[in-house]
Amino acid sequence: MFRDRVAFALLVSGSVLASMMPAQLPPLPSTQTLGGGCGAGASPALQLQPLLLGTSSEVVLTGALPGATAYLFAGLPRTSPLIVAPSCEVWIDPTAIRLLSALPVGSGGSVAATLPLLADPAWVGVDVALQAAVSPTAGPLGLDLSDAVLATIGDRRGPLAGLPSSAGAHIAQIQGLAPGAWLDLGVPAPDPVHGLATGRAFTPRMPWSSALGGAFFTGEGQHGFVNPNTGRYVDDVWFYDLYAHRWIVVKPGSHVATLSLSLNQDGFEVDAQGELVPVAQLGHGYEFVTFDETSRRFYMQPVPNTFWVPHMPQRLNWLPSSGFPLSQYRSPWVFDTVSGTWDRRPPGAAAPTFNTSSRGIAAQWVGSENKVWVFDESAANQSRIWWFDTMAMEWSETATATPGPGIGGNGVTCQDVAGGAIWYYGVETASGVARLWRYDVATRAWALASSSGVPPASSIYTTGFAALTYDAARDVVLLRMAQGGTTPPVFHPFDPATGAWEAPFSPPPSMASFFAWTSVNATYVPELDVHLFHVSASGAQTGRMLVYRHGP
Repeated sequence: MFRDRVAFALLVSGSVLASMMPAQLPPLPSTQTLGGGCGAGASPALQLQPLLLGTSSEVVLTGALPGATAYLFAGLPRTSPLIVAPSCEVWIDPTAIRLLSALPVGSGGSVAATLPLLADPAWVGVDVALQAAVSPTAGPLGLDLSDAVLATIGDRRGPLAGLPSSAGAHIAQIQGLAPGAWLDLGVPAPDPVHGLATGRAFTPRMPWSSALGGAFFTGEGQHGFVNPNTGRYVDDVWFYDLYAHRWIVVKPGSHVATLSLSLNQDGFEVDAQGELVPVAQLGHGYEFVTFDETSRRFYMQPVPNTFWVPHMPQRLNWLPSSGFPLSQYRSPWVFDTVSGTWDRRPPGAAAPTFNTSSRGIAAQWVGSENKVWVFDESAANQSRIWWFDTMAMEWSETATATPGPGIGGNGVTCQDVAGGAIWYYGVETASGVARLWRYDVATRAWALASSSGVPPASSIYTTGFAALTYDAARDVVLLRMAQGGTTPPVFHPFDPATGAWEAPFSPPPSMASFFAWTSVNATYVPELDVHLFHVSASGAQTGRMLVYRHGP
């Protein structure tokens, strides 16, 4: 597949933009297929991510003739098609059309282009038609024509509206970091209503969102913790906006004194407006969370727990007397960052049969599959992988070509997107041996990458002592391992090319004291080529953001 970043400049008259009236809520982006495709055989298919203000959307053409050239056009839509040949319809107004790109069709018959859209509110609500022509072919007029797609440009609603933010002065500092250098960004600016996020133990991963320019942060640190300053339970969901260095509350913690909900027809908790509300769903964060860059949805895999009971006993008034059926915990929570709403569906027949009380469930969104990869490390499921489609809200399952890790505790993961691999590090319960595994997405096979070279963790609960990030610029897996107490942590780089662990290192003294705290949450930022760490005592609102660029 060929990719090209093209300028998205549509020929729209000023009078059209001036006539737009602001709405109470910004229109959400939407797409629909208009038809009109034709060709020597089946017509090429055009697919488009919703056009969201201030972000980039990918348009993909499939079923095109390999070796030909694909021309992508955009402009104002016609109210009825222009017939240019039998069964060939053009849906773009010829007086307001622009060629966006001309790209060679790959051997697989597909082409992709990235369409960046400026953060100009005048575009919100504008309808745009896109259509592709492939030439030369044996089709009518010597070309094949794709179906047209009608897209309405929209904007985000809810707490993440307006993202990504403009770059603050600290971004230039990050960009100027030398290899091997660290930078202390300090405590982020608080959310204007809910203040600062508290530290979270056993929550090693903050899923990064390139579309939003930040990372999601959730999970209980101290079980059953209620923030004494706010009276809210620690089931809140946060977003760290790196470019503005600030916290944003996605979902505030449940207010223990006033929480009052009911159940909808699916047995899920909703508020008075019928909106879904996740309450005490995670326990620790572990590896239960990820972000879907295509649908722009945050994924959260719940697990049963009763830590909330002493603090929110009123839930027992509307929950079933037997508690939630275990099958409900096979229904993920998904937050749509575009509409600003939560989604959840009954699990369905294809839902996983993983151990719902397990701390050993790991989730990673895999772009090549356009689904969330879910692995349960329990012995019964080491040859199974589940996939969740965050748009269709449906499960599917594939068998692994080789059995997965024999890890009895909870492992940590990271992903090599370009290499199509998920890395998994954990400690065997019986032997206490630390192992690093690699899952190949294409072959569905697990392989032991390394079983030695790293000191065994002091506990089977790897998520409490380790964090794993993948450095895409250098093809390095970076393992951060806590040493306990005030001893600085040790970072262990692993080179996939050689299959060997490189020399370990510790952060400089100016940073080491921060890492001595009990809670470290990590992610890698590919756009800036840095590893990002949130360090804080669990339950404290003193967390700082540290960045590190790997290298000698």
